[in-house]
Amino acid sequence: MKKKAARILSVLVILVTVASAFCISVSADYTYDGYTFPDTGKISQNAYYYDESHTFSDEEVAKINELVQDTADRTGFNVGVFTAGRSRSDNSVEEVAIAGCKGIFPNNRIKGSVFFYIDLDGYTEAYDYIYADYDAVLYYTGSSFGNRCRRITQACQKSFPPGGSKVEFSDIYEGLQTFSRYLIDYKKETGMEKGAYYYDSQEKMFHIATSSKDVTISFLKPYDHWKIVLIFGLVLSIIVCLFVATGTVKKYKFKETPGASIYTSKNNIHIRTQTDTLISTNVYKTRISSSSGGGGGHGGGGHSSGGGGGSHR
Repeated sequence: MKKKAARILSVLVILVTVASAFCISVSADYTYDGYTFPDTGKISQNAYYYDESHTFSDEEVAKINELVQDTADRTGFNVGVFTAGRSRSDNSVEEVAIAGCKGIFPNNRIKGSVFFYIDLDGYTEAYDYIYADYDAVLYYTGSSFGNRCRRITQACQKSFPPGGSKVEFSDIYEGLQTFSRYLIDYKKETGMEKGAYYYDSQEKMFHIATSSKDVTISFLKPYDHWKIVLIFGLVLSIIVCLFVATGTVKKYKFKETPGASIYTSKNNIHIRTQTDTLISTNVYKTRISSSSGGGGGHGGGGHSSGGGGGSHR
């Protein structure tokens, strides 16, 4: 009886182990908003590459993996690259890139992530797209310096073949080298534009670039600080005016306005006739017109949590 119980227990242990292994293997894929990214593309905790097009050999994939990992290490950001083999609309391409950032690198709020979707579906019009999330937004998308993500895609497309053309590994790899150089240069050399910001909807705070290398976190938008200064200045001005008015009243003694009775006598009243030249005269009032001009300015742009840019080829 004991042996039979031991056998049943052993079988149960084996079944639980197999089921656990199966669940782990299934959950290893990265899924976000309906898009699934195979675990086989995971290079490390901060790098990912997947060849959905199945165009490249294992050696070529390994070479791309090395480049992506080096880019992630040198920028300090999570970096993902996806060579797509399925036909998708422009909106779907952008959704996949966003899903890649948020699904593959879910805990990226401190660093930020960059995800490059390269369209290799074989159609005549290809659409490549780069999405940046969290602090990477401040380096690669945003305000008056323009959308750097779009600049990078356009620079890479000088090496990429036109849509529908034959795909050569050397062309794709050359474009990815350009992608890597731009990411590293914008992060280490050019930096952020002062005043650029994005809003982190999870922590409900604004991340603001206070210089090309420094980021501060605030619950106010950059221009909201001026509102506080304005209100404080207004209150201070009112207080100063009250002190000045109080001091003036104390310094000078003002007499009350005399009444008409001072100038009349009950016993001897003389009425004199006086003509006012303005009586029965029409007086016209005309508003003086003045031209006024408006002024304007611009401030740094922001994003709710991330942003990106792409272009066709």
